[in-house]
Amino acid sequence: MARCRCSGDVCICQLRAGTNVRVDGVGSVQSPWIISSLPSSEGTVLVNDTPSVNLESAGVGSQAVPFILTAHAQIAPLLTFVDSLDVDFQVSGAGVEGDPLIVTAEVPGLDLTGGNPGDVLTQQPDGSWAPGPPNVVDPGAISVGFGLTGNGSVAAPLRVDVCTYGDLKAMCVP
Repeated sequence: MARCRCSGDVCICQLRAGTNVRVDGVGSVQSPWIISSLPSSEGTVLVNDTPSVNLESAGVGSQAVPFILTAHAQIAPLLTFVDSLDVDFQVSGAGVEGDPLIVTAEVPGLDLTGGNPGDVLTQQPDGSWAPGPPNVVDPGAISVGFGLTGNGSVAAPLRVDVCTYGDLKAMCVP
């Protein structure tokens, strides 16, 4: 056992505990010093709520009664739903455990009645959407717009065609 200029089994050195420190024992072989640190935050933790989190604290920060921090999310104050001609939102609830946020959306012009297996949403002549058969194209057929050429086949691979832009036309070799 390390000694501070002591001899034998008795030591005249003293250890004194400071703030939040505890010293047990007398420094002998039979009763060695045991130094431990006590919780330094006993009763001093404060919590602040935010618009999205409601914090609660319990306990005193000791070993017998430790701190327990609980956060309850509150999402409703953070969200805004804006109706448009295409979507009509209905919002209820506060967005907390006891009153969950429930958002539903109605899409005017969307008719999900009818249809057959394999149907997809297709735009109708009046602009509304309803189940209908998917558009079918031949395998390998690709519709290309400005800047692309080819159909993806071996004979006509899909390529970027910068010559379709008027300002670059003069630089392209035919």
